[in-house]
Amino acid sequence: MNDTSGNAAIMSDNKADLRKRYLALRDEIPEPDRSRRSADVPRLISNENALKDAFHTADVVLAYFPIGSEVDTRSLIEFTLGLRKKIVFPLCIPETKTLEWYIVEDLGDMKPGFANIPEPKRETSTRVDPSSFAEGEAIAIIPGVAFDQSGNRIGYGGGYYDRFLPRFKGRTIGLAFEEQVAENLKETGVIGDHDIAMNSIIIV
Repeated sequence: MNDTSGNAAIMSDNKADLRKRYLALRDEIPEPDRSRRSADVPRLISNENALKDAFHTADVVLAYFPIGSEVDTRSLIEFTLGLRKKIVFPLCIPETKTLEWYIVEDLGDMKPGFANIPEPKRETSTRVDPSSFAEGEAIAIIPGVAFDQSGNRIGYGGGYYDRFLPRFKGRTIGLAFEEQVAENLKETGVIGDHDIAMNSIIIV
């Protein structure tokens, strides 16, 4: 008889250790270096062969607002708004650990939400259902603690994006500093059968 609960506990411990290690590596990057490297994201997403068609074809970009030492998405957001694409941001629902998504036309129209993460104002933003977008209509920029070259991802542990990803038909793009990229996360045993890999990774 397989001890599945024991295996799950080991995976959880391993993932917590990896999460702590990669968060520390990311936090150690000097802020000016993070800003400089983050500013390169618009060029990479709009010019690289693997990404440019998906980006230019998409009318909608699901993005995240950066917190802490994450890759800063603000230059990408401003670039995308300049192309008159719709930018959509998540709002965390901690009771269900799910995300609601809203169109935002101005970054100034955000407010601190769950865990002090900037999020759309429900009263002034239009809610959308990401599962309603056709395959080429939208792309999603996904945050994470660690990725590998195959697109496997370790998140922050809340499972918010794990619940979102199965419902989204568009291309998913992880953003990471080079320090966040592992050789093969599957070999560490922390990637389960239910985990959905990113279609692409932008590494800065």
